[in-house]
Amino acid sequence: MQITNTAKSPRRVHINGGVSISLLVGETKPITAEQLEQVRAKKVGAYWLKMGDMKVLDSDEAVADGPFSSGALLKAADKLTEAGYESAEQVAEATIEELTEISGIGEPTAVKLIAEAKDAVEAAQ
Repeated sequence: MQITNTAKSPRRVHINGGVSISLLVGETKPITAEQLEQVRAKKVGAYWLKMGDMKVLDSDEAVADGPFSSGALLKAADKLTEAGYESAEQVAEATIEELTEISGIGEPTAVKLIAEAKDAVEAAQ
């Protein structure tokens, strides 16, 4: 099991015994089931998980290898995939209007998605 930071800023969650999990933007770290329960029990950790700033992944889920690997793209990966977007290139070429047709994606998010996708395409070249 892994936990990843999908927010635009670093996240730190304190768990029992004075231990904390710190994640940089887009960083993924292994997490045990016990640690996850402790994160969920903390007010801040529970909030970040609920808001999507942190995402828990099964060990067989790919993060860095996926087409939507960080930030807003990672947060919206399920919605984008369900709408037929299979790559950052496709999102980069989409219009704001096309993306806002997807349930749960408003104009500010669509703008972020397109910008992040263009950055990802540029970085891959």
